[in-house]
Amino acid sequence: MSADRHFLDTTVVRGLLLGTPAYKQRLGVRIGGEKYVSRYVAMEVRRGYVCHLIDFYSLLSMDHVHSLSEAMTLWTHSFSGRGVKAVLGLVAQLISGHRLDPSTQRDKTRVQVAIRSYIRSIEAKMRGQFKDTGQDRTRCRRARVALRSFDDISLRAFRKQFGDTDACRRGCAIDSFLTGTYPVEVETFIRQAEGMTGRESLGFRKVAGELKRLSEKGAQVCTCASCSKIGDAVIALDAPRHMDLAHTDHSFDHLCPPIGQPHTKLPPESAANP
Repeated sequence: MSADRHFLDTTVVRGLLLGTPAYKQRLGVRIGGEKYVSRYVAMEVRRGYVCHLIDFYSLLSMDHVHSLSEAMTLWTHSFSGRGVKAVLGLVAQLISGHRLDPSTQRDKTRVQVAIRSYIRSIEAKMRGQFKDTGQDRTRCRRARVALRSFDDISLRAFRKQFGDTDACRRGCAIDSFLTGTYPVEVETFIRQAEGMTGRESLGFRKVAGELKRLSEKGAQVCTCASCSKIGDAVIALDAPRHMDLAHTDHSFDHLCPPIGQPHTKLPPESAANP
């Protein structure tokens, strides 16, 4: 294993891109050297963050939404979980940093410009801070949807293509990746989860439960939605074995040892910044 090469889980990438300055610095100290991601990890960052920003941008563009305040209210009532937190956190920063008035039409337009600029910045940092492993064994089609321009038309086109999960699933190889390349490892995960209890193994048990369902039902039930439920297993299996897998999720403590994947657990931002 190379001590100066790290393969990053999605949560660590998000921390380095979007965390507080203190958390970014803490992660940087723990994982110095070259940082690698797979296309699948990059896809998860876009799915879990960038797509939410584009959706909020589209909401702001609607004629019946007259201000940032109206958009924030609609967003809060229509969505839940990480999507709400991701967008509202950014909007709060924009209001403070740009001295915006959320009630005006003028500042609604300014927010749209700022969001486009922010998405461009995230994409630039993704390309600049992290190297591609060169492995793409899942052949994830969503990971191949390009986002190179950041005007209104390009953002909408990306979101539409990325969101066409039926077309994306037809072009990927996640089923053969699991059942053809790693059937023994998948079965090991399933057996390992049997009889497990406790909060720290909950995430792993959910992953193993979905793997079991997919194994029993077959490729026809494997969708982009089900793939998102087993993302940690996909990342662990696809990780280069000569690199250290840096992560924050407990599930990797159970996924990595059986497959001989070196790994390092890092504190989440909530623990690093109490």
